[in-house]
Amino acid sequence: QLKKKEEEERRRREEQAKQERERLNRERARRGRFLTYFIRRGDHVTKCFDDEVISVATNGEGTIFLYENCNWAWTSDCPTQLTNKLKGRSRNLPKPVYVALGSKDRYYILFEDGKSQWVGPENLGDAIHKRRSRARSVAFGSEWNSYFVVFEDGHWQYGGDLPYGLTSFIQKHKKRINIKRVSLGSDDQWWIEYDGCDNSNQRWGGIDNKTRSRIGCKKNRMKFLDFGDDDTYILRYT
Repeated sequence: QLKKKEEEERRRREEQAKQERERLNRERARRGRFLTYFIRRGDHVTKCFDDEVISVATNGEGTIFLYENCNWAWTSDCPTQLTNKLKGRSRNLPKPVYVALGSKDRYYILFEDGKSQWVGPENLGDAIHKRRSRARSVAFGSEWNSYFVVFEDGHWQYGGDLPYGLTSFIQKHKKRINIKRVSLGSDDQWWIEYDGCDNSNQRWGGIDNKTRSRIGCKKNRMKFLDFGDDDTYILRYT
C-alpha cells in the first residue's frame, strides 16, 4: 500500500512538472523566442537575450532585460535612475516583470506586486494613479510629454504629440478594436498590437524603408517591436 502511494505521488509530481514545462513553452512562444535588431551594442544584446527574457526594452542607446528567474541585465546608456534602483534591489522584494524605455531618460518599470516606478510626463503619472488596473504596456514618444499607456483592464490613454498614422488608425477603429500594446519611437515610429477589425493583429508606421524591409519578412512571426533613436529597433519573434 505504501509503495502504491509513493508511485502515485511520483506520477503526480511528474505530471505537474510536465504541465509546468508545457506552460513555460507556451508562454515563451507567446513572448517570442528570438530577437533581431538594428541597434547599438548589438553583441551585448545578443549575449543577454534568451527565451527566458520576460520583458525587453530599448531607447536605441541602451537595452534592458528582465528574466524569469528574477534576474536583470542591461547594456550601457540605460537611464541611471532605473539601473540604480535595480542594482540596489533586494532579491527578496517583488521581482520586476515589465519595463519600458524612452528617450530623455524616461522609463517605466512594473513589479510583481503591482507597484510601479517611472520617470516621464506628469499626465502619465496621473493616468497610472487613477486606474486600479496594472499597466500592460507603456510607450514614450518623441517629445517629453508624449506617451501611450495600455492597462490590463482594456483601458488606454495617450497624451502629447503622437504620430498621425497611429492616432488616425485608433480614431477610425477604436470602437472595433481592443488595443493590447503600443510602442513609440523618438522619430515618430509606432507599433500597435490589437484584436478586431481585420485579419491582422498589428500595424506599424513612421519606419524608414530599410527597417520596413528588414522587419517585413518577420511580420507573421512578430511578437513585439520596440524603437530607439536614429531608426534603431528590436524585434521579438517566434
